[in-house]
Amino acid sequence: MDRWSQDDDLGPRAPASKVTRLGLGGFTKSSVGYGSTASEPLSQIEVVASKREQKQQQQQQQQQQQTQPSSPARPPVPAWAATPPPRSQLGVFKEGTAIQQLLLTRPATVFGRGATADIVCEHGSLSRQHAQLCYKPATRQWLVVDLGSTHGTFVDGKRIPKGTPIELKSSSSLRFGASTRTYALQQSASASTLDPKHAA
Repeated sequence: MDRWSQDDDLGPRAPASKVTRLGLGGFTKSSVGYGSTASEPLSQIEVVASKREQKQQQQQQQQQQQTQPSSPARPPVPAWAATPPPRSQLGVFKEGTAIQQLLLTRPATVFGRGATADIVCEHGSLSRQHAQLCYKPATRQWLVVDLGSTHGTFVDGKRIPKGTPIELKSSSSLRFGASTRTYALQQSASASTLDPKHAA
């Protein structure tokens, strides 16, 4: 029987599967032009995905995009928070040594592991948005708020409740999660004179 006799779709019977009739060759493209002999090697053969496979690939890509975690929106700034006094700083301590000073210029400074945080802390125990430190001009207080972190925020070694503003005094130490770094409020002091007693 002629190999191509069933390619005519006008017959009373539905044609057999193209793969059954033609094999994998029915789904390939070749750059060999007309007039080539059978003895010449095929070149640049490309397997073409069927429409069903292409649709499945598109669906998989869409699912992957939907399952990728998106960066959370920044937490709202409390209504009572405002820009802090000039030169307000937060000292950073590690193993008894002052290692850095952070300038506080925002009404609310967000700490966390995520890219949207103002102060990015890379320790694995921190949440993407862990806590925020806010200045309250009405009472001249610094208040720290835990943003629902998994491993907690600590003031003077005590874990603070989530979502409740807790005062951070100039003599207090601040710590996030299981990180050994601690933070303390400073007033325009140089890094060499920061008090190391707040270090973990």
